[in-house]
Amino acid sequence: MTANNVDVDTRQLESMGIDELKIFYRDLTGLSAPKTLKTAMLRKLVAWHLDCIKYGTPHAEAFFYRQNAVRSVTPATATGDVFFREWSGRVHVVRRRSDGRFVYNDRTFSSLTRVAKEITGGHRSGPAFFGVKEG
Repeated sequence: MTANNVDVDTRQLESMGIDELKIFYRDLTGLSAPKTLKTAMLRKLVAWHLDCIKYGTPHAEAFFYRQNAVRSVTPATATGDVFFREWSGRVHVVRRRSDGRFVYNDRTFSSLTRVAKEITGGHRSGPAFFGVKEG
C-alpha cells in the first residue's frame, strides 16, 4: 500500500502502527507528521487527507499543493496556508486568508492567538500553539 493509492480502506489504516502511519503521511502530504499526534489521531488525520483527495475538497488543495511547510507567520505567509493542531481529541484546522486574517470553523479571526484562545478557552500564544515562529 502506498500513498499514491488514495483508495485505501480504513481497515488498512487500522492495521498500521505509528511508524507506518508517519511514513504514509509523509508520502501523502510531503510533510513530516506532527510530532505531538498519537497513533489514533494520526490515523484520523491520514483518513481526513485521503478523503480530501478522494472528494476534491478545498482543504486538500490548500494543504497539499503548498511547496513548503509553514515555518513562520509573517506578512509574506501565503494565502491558503493551513495550520492544524490536535487539542482535546480533535484536529483543528485554520486557513490564512489573503488579507492576513485567519478562518476557523467558518469564523474570521485577526490572529492565530485569537484562534488559539477560541480553541482552548484560555490565553495562549497562537504561533506557539500551532508550532510556528512569529516574525
